[in-house]
Amino acid sequence: MTSPITRRQELSRLPLQRRPVADPGTTLVFITRRGELVGAEHAFTTGEVWWRGYRTVYTVDTRPHGESFTCRLPAKGDALYFDATVTYDWLVQDATTVVHDQVTDAAGSCREYLIKEMRRICRRVDPINGDPVEQAERLIDIELGQTGIRLANGLSIGSLHAALNLDPDQAGIAKDLLIGTLVHQREEMTARSNSGVEDIRQSGDLRRKRERIEFYEELVGNKMLANVLAEDPGKATEIVQLTFSMEQQKRDKAIQAMQVIIDGGHLQIGDLDPAITAVVSQFTSLVSQINSTVTGEPQIAGIGGPQPQVTDAPAANETGTVP
Repeated sequence: MTSPITRRQELSRLPLQRRPVADPGTTLVFITRRGELVGAEHAFTTGEVWWRGYRTVYTVDTRPHGESFTCRLPAKGDALYFDATVTYDWLVQDATTVVHDQVTDAAGSCREYLIKEMRRICRRVDPINGDPVEQAERLIDIELGQTGIRLANGLSIGSLHAALNLDPDQAGIAKDLLIGTLVHQREEMTARSNSGVEDIRQSGDLRRKRERIEFYEELVGNKMLANVLAEDPGKATEIVQLTFSMEQQKRDKAIQAMQVIIDGGHLQIGDLDPAITAVVSQFTSLVSQINSTVTGEPQIAGIGGPQPQVTDAPAANETGTVP
């Protein structure tokens, strides 16, 4: 145990005493009769000591002191532990605070602080992210070793170095963790690769299906039937028959509608309103298509008798005059 306070001396006003003198590497801290702490910024004379009424003086060691210790530090999740050998220097940064807190074990105070901080740092070290010893030493050096540390009790820590290692059992655990992580990463990469291949395959299937639908839609002129053909081209014969049947039903309905109109014999444009005239024109065109593509004859199949005669002139009445 190393105490930075090396001497305590009581002072009295009478008889007069020789003034206290700080040795090299030390400083003096005085306590007044009211209990106030005063650091000696310069060497007081005997008169100053008497006049100010100091009753106690402490001699504080301000030289740097080298220390070392060993400890065990846990990694993340307490999966494994490091054996650490730590070296550092401590010195008094604020002698007044050291006297106020009555620091008697400087090395113990520094060791307690460093172990707490190094535990906090090492618990962030994940063994599966690489060499755990290298990670821990690098973090400790960055956070504690590269800058001086000032403690609340007036001490400061510098020249910190931590050497960490794993015993054989801990090294085996670290190796197993790393191997397990690599296997898991490989499985994840394989799964992602397989998923990517499947996505490409499905994308190709969808694209080819769209192309088949567009092709069949151009042939049959019906998107719903094109979807059926794209799913099962074997239904092509059935689709063609259905399409032909639907077209034949349209023709039959047109013929039946016009049959009502032509049953009266000759028709004239003047006898028809514009709607009927449009139907007649559509019927004439449809009949021409039916005759050329279905029967190949100029007559309408199934309808006998004279064909309707449509003229542009108005019909004459019974007296032979045109109204």
